[in-house]
Amino acid sequence: MNKNKLVNRLIIIVFISVPLLSSLISMIHLFNMYDLGNIEILAIASAICIELGAISSFLSLSILSKLNRTIVWSIFILLFLLQIIGNIYYSFDYITIKMATNSTYLNSFQELMNRFFTDIELPDVKLILSIIIGAPIPIISLMLLKSLMDYIKPSKNTDENNNELNDENIIEKKLIQNIENENDNIEEKINNNINSDQNIIKNANKNIKKK
Repeated sequence: MNKNKLVNRLIIIVFISVPLLSSLISMIHLFNMYDLGNIEILAIASAICIELGAISSFLSLSILSKLNRTIVWSIFILLFLLQIIGNIYYSFDYITIKMATNSTYLNSFQELMNRFFTDIELPDVKLILSIIIGAPIPIISLMLLKSLMDYIKPSKNTDENNNELNDENIIEKKLIQNIENENDNIEEKINNNINSDQNIIKNANKNIKKK
């Protein structure tokens, strides 16, 4: 296998693995949130729909140019925000459950936050920690997916260069064809001149023989 092809495949695998894992994590987190107001099967279906919708809307923005981009952007932003909210909620809920069994669970993190904020309350500490844990995953996934699409999609400069090369090839072919046509015309004229000269010589010879 060509070394460049192997490197390209490794890059694509590494770049796409993070969005796939992020989608799986977000799907689980969304299920936990949608389970609050749905039966289990509907919560699972809703979580899957959100993830598939977010991926498909983003890919359509990157690949398909005929769609109404305003509508697709609106759908994508809405689904993306739902992913972040689902991740934050899952973390907040998990912290709440852990604190129910261990009241000192967030003491060290609260002390850290007090270095930056004065007299920060425990609910605020829970929210900040949930945002730090839940928000970056979809954002990083989105950036990597966008980078992957830019890496796979041919650049405009490449297309322009290809078009220029095609134009040059067309011009070159036309020039060669014109030269060949001119050569054919020259050969035809030479042959006609030779034939006329031969006819003149033949006629002269006939006249000489008659005399």
